[in-house]
Amino acid sequence: MRRVLLVILTLFVSSFVFAQVDKYPLVKLVIGKAEYAVAGDKSTTPIAYRELDVDMVLPTSSIIRTGPDGYVEVLLDPNKTIKIFNSSTISLLTFYSENTVTLDVGKIKAKVGKLVGSDSFKVKTDSGIAAVRGTEFGVIYNVGSGGGISLMEVLVSEGLVALSTPDGRTVEIPAGYSSSISKYPGGVDLETPKPVSPEVFSKYFEEPVQAQQQQEIQPTQEKQQPGITPNQVPQQPSAPPAPSAPSEPKFSFGYQISAENIDNVVWNKIVLSPVFQIGDFGVGLYIVSYWNGKDNVYDTSKWYNGAEYNFGFHENAFDIRDFSDDLFKKILFLSYGQKGKQVFIRLGNIPDMTLGHGFIIDRYSNMLGFPAIRKIGLQFDLDLGVYGFESAFADLSRTRMFGMRHYVRPLYGTPVLGNLAFGVTGAIDLEPYIVQTIVNSNTNTYAYEGNPSVFSVGIDADFPVIDIGIFSMTLFADFAKSGIYINKKEESLHLYLINSNLNEGFNLFDGFGLSGGVKGVVLVLPWRLEYRRTTGSFIASYFDTLYDAQKTEKLISLISSNIPSYNGLLGSIGVKLENIAEGYIEYQQLWPEDGSLNSVNSLSAKFVIDKEIIKSTIGVPAYGSLTFRRNNIPSIQDFFADVLKDGVAKLEVAYSVSPDLDIAISYRRFYISSTEYQDSIGIQLRSSIFGDLGM
Repeated sequence: MRRVLLVILTLFVSSFVFAQVDKYPLVKLVIGKAEYAVAGDKSTTPIAYRELDVDMVLPTSSIIRTGPDGYVEVLLDPNKTIKIFNSSTISLLTFYSENTVTLDVGKIKAKVGKLVGSDSFKVKTDSGIAAVRGTEFGVIYNVGSGGGISLMEVLVSEGLVALSTPDGRTVEIPAGYSSSISKYPGGVDLETPKPVSPEVFSKYFEEPVQAQQQQEIQPTQEKQQPGITPNQVPQQPSAPPAPSAPSEPKFSFGYQISAENIDNVVWNKIVLSPVFQIGDFGVGLYIVSYWNGKDNVYDTSKWYNGAEYNFGFHENAFDIRDFSDDLFKKILFLSYGQKGKQVFIRLGNIPDMTLGHGFIIDRYSNMLGFPAIRKIGLQFDLDLGVYGFESAFADLSRTRMFGMRHYVRPLYGTPVLGNLAFGVTGAIDLEPYIVQTIVNSNTNTYAYEGNPSVFSVGIDADFPVIDIGIFSMTLFADFAKSGIYINKKEESLHLYLINSNLNEGFNLFDGFGLSGGVKGVVLVLPWRLEYRRTTGSFIASYFDTLYDAQKTEKLISLISSNIPSYNGLLGSIGVKLENIAEGYIEYQQLWPEDGSLNSVNSLSAKFVIDKEIIKSTIGVPAYGSLTFRRNNIPSIQDFFADVLKDGVAKLEVAYSVSPDLDIAISYRRFYISSTEYQDSIGIQLRSSIFGDLGM
């Protein structure tokens, strides 16, 4: 009888233990793109990723990866929770055998309750191991090209973490401190723990907004879980997941006080730039005033830009259009979401508008003349998975340049091939020809609005080849043509002097543009290599960053009848290390087939370095950014002789005097007309920086 009772008790305990194991790892929250795969040995077994969903009980040998907009919370057991941030890959293969999760790349935050007995928890990377015994901490792991260089950062909010290198060196990191392991060819450096504020910890490991309340309590229902046979009954979660708290509103206030010489008059200048963000919504204001220091500062009629502050009131009359124009000029931007997300809207000043691969509209900026010339642009993108569109409007106050791209993904939802896409793009500028005349030393500008109009249409395709998280590759191609529309021939005689074959109405040119290439990501390095061919009257990336300054010259080149065919390459390489650095450099070189020396080229680059990485590396709370674009570089010697010729640039170097005060020195070249530019150098005091105002 005792043996029977012992067997029954053993079976009961075993069933209870296995029932508890069957409930974990439990997916508590999924936001954005997130996938999992089941693999024993990642290095030898092909990995087939599937979509990750809430309430899933994952196999213990799972690999989880998140996309650029992804975020996942997993309950490993009742005492351990991990939060996996965007662009991360983590393996649970050794969790139940060694209490260890492996972070291949990205960022996670772990919450571990008080451990009892031999229980433990570790986060492992190729650079080291972080071991805990009851704490809340975060790990950021970035790997350079080829894996030879890596940086593992550990920040501790509560408790104690032991950080160990592969060669056995260990430091203990208490609450409120951080440390890191830097691995490079020939050595490994273990940093002495240093203080880290709760604000910095919160900044690095801020949890995303749960926009659609994904975790509302759902009616319980039986469904088959991955790894469970049809005859098994899956275990239900012990409690429904609770919704995340709404994100806290954010506010920053930038200001600039300086003097500016305008027409030999020195004006005092003050710029106020408050920025607000609540969830995915953002609002930025740009309020600038110039006064001469002699007149009453409160009398806006005496300001250099006083006309911007009458808000439509002129003597005894009121102009509603002037009122709306003055009002919108105080708004730097209104935004919702981010480029690449399901919904993205931005109204106002927009530094980068690109449709598709950029074969027609490529990084167009309506801020080329900012702040002398203010435009109210619009970007509106919507991605519904199977169908989506991108749009770009340069200026809503006057119908100038605008374009749209529609695309479909016929296999959406299928692993890898779900990103197979086909798109069609159209763009037009109703004011592509601007003439400037000088009369009595005064420059007059006349725009031929709507006569002519220049347009481009094209098709494109994306064919994904491989996507395994740390490496992806996609083949892509574009085909496009250009043309002009002439409304009234008698008002466009200046164009017929260039090309007498133009007709009234639509003129679709014989030339075309063709491109094909490959793009992808290796670890944290996005890359692209593309072959381009243009024939006759077609210019690749016609609407680019410098378009507003070079539109007349471009139109004349486009309608010329003696344009040679061009062949060449475009290549780019970038880096994206969260909270460290982000940027890219891109170069295009096209050679004419007729053997002439009139090659076409362009160089663009943008780099941003975060102040926290500089502070942690050399102890200086500094940061900076550089944006550059130049077309038509004759030679390397000419480039270095005048770097900014036919180009634009923005350089900023800033230093944090205190957590609430920054001093920045900035240089900027902007265009006040199609042929005139100004160089601006300023010293700014500001309380904080929220995002990048762009270029």
